[in-house]
Amino acid sequence: MANTLILAYTGGTVPLLLLLMSYGQSFSQLINLDFMASEVVRAFTGSIGLLLTIPITTVAAGMLMGNSKQPRRYGSSRAR
Repeated sequence: MANTLILAYTGGTVPLLLLLMSYGQSFSQLINLDFMASEVVRAFTGSIGLLLTIPITTVAAGMLMGNSKQPRRYGSSRAR
């Protein structure tokens, strides 16, 4: 799941990289463009989301699975 999220996030930045390469402007001019500020904020919030996704889902799964009183047996083929 984490690999899928990371690949989807980086795939979303490919058009931005292509756009920046096609401008042919200096680095300082690119940094001062309006859309760069929004992309930096978008990247920052996306990174926070990626970092928090795995711990939150792990805690939620642990809370949901921890409430059962009997241990679950998966793949048991023995007849009783």
